[in-house]
Amino acid sequence: EAEYRAALRLDPESEAGRRGLAMLLGRQGRYAAAAEEFARLVAARPEEVSHRVGEAMSLLLGERYPAAVASLEAAVERFPDAASVSLLLARVLAACPEASVRDGERALALAIGPPGAERTLERAETVAMALAELGRYEEAAELQRQVVEQLEASGAGGGPSLGYLRNYEAGRPVRAPWAAGGA
Repeated sequence: EAEYRAALRLDPESEAGRRGLAMLLGRQGRYAAAAEEFARLVAARPEEVSHRVGEAMSLLLGERYPAAVASLEAAVERFPDAASVSLLLARVLAACPEASVRDGERALALAIGPPGAERTLERAETVAMALAELGRYEEAAELQRQVVEQLEASGAGGGPSLGYLRNYEAGRPVRAPWAAGGA
């Protein structure tokens, strides 16, 4: 950390130095400080989507859910074609531990995406999370089962996706999938 801060004293505009510091702080579990550094990056280079995602993830991991949603909403507005941002916002709206933040209908709309949106495993898994949030566990389980089967067929294994499937089969939604062990 000291090296990054020293580098930033020499060149306060160093994007690489600030990003390195933000990522280090996040790895140390200092999510509020990481979010502050990512916010500085967003202010300096608002056109860089990865800075906004870093800020939102730091806020999520720091359990500052309304602030994370606000950050992601601003990112979706600025980068409407960035599927990764829309899907992350959809996951937060579908699976946030804080009930006041969840919005299953909006999560489902974001997860489905616009007509012609690329159909990926991440998108399918996010749709399943939104369906579960809406109490549509059977549909969520069927879709998640397809995700797990494709992951296993590719050699990637089921991993957390298998845990999500077990939740849906038991009539439970997923909570905090961005956290270590979140299910």
